[in-house]
Amino acid sequence: MADLVFRGGSVWTGDPAAPTAAAVAVKGGRVVAVGTDADVEGLVGRATRVVDLGGRMLMPGFIDSHTHFLDGGFKLAGVDLRNAATPEEFARRIGEFAKTVPPGTWITGGDWDHELWGGELPRKEWVDSLTPEHPVFVNRLDGHMALANGAALRLARVDAEGRMADPEGGSIVRDARTGEPAGVFKDEAMGLVARRSRRRPGTRWSGA
Repeated sequence: MADLVFRGGSVWTGDPAAPTAAAVAVKGGRVVAVGTDADVEGLVGRATRVVDLGGRMLMPGFIDSHTHFLDGGFKLAGVDLRNAATPEEFARRIGEFAKTVPPGTWITGGDWDHELWGGELPRKEWVDSLTPEHPVFVNRLDGHMALANGAALRLARVDAEGRMADPEGGSIVRDARTGEPAGVFKDEAMGLVARRSRRRPGTRWSGA
């Protein structure tokens, strides 16, 4: 017996060979019959919920996956760090990705989550030796932080002496001992580097 039956309606099936029907039977969350009211009558039992459509239309649901289309598309061309569970894996993926693109290409994308490895924020030193010819700017999964490597910091002119002030609404994470930018930029501070990378994979730089 079916769990749920819709009948007495106009059902759009999506099947070009039989585009309309009058009734649908569902069992265990799956459609088990589509056809006339008579076709599903034998599937109606004592526990079946029956919905009389009264001539109204029934059609499959449409699901909005809420994709930020342009940003999502560019991320497909960047490095994937979403499930990198250790600092070593984080660095390895960036280093391996760098081998697949020409020197000077910005490495973007990311979606890293530092909580997966205990909460330590990434540092530019993790990837600098692996990306000497590639500026890196990879964001955290929530979009509120991003890591820049040394090459990207030079392009953004964020100097080691820390003369660049934190912008309103953001901050530059700095080494507690030296005051040197550690590589992570938060919120509005991300724009200091993003404006140079243009946040687009494939952008080239001259090294100047």
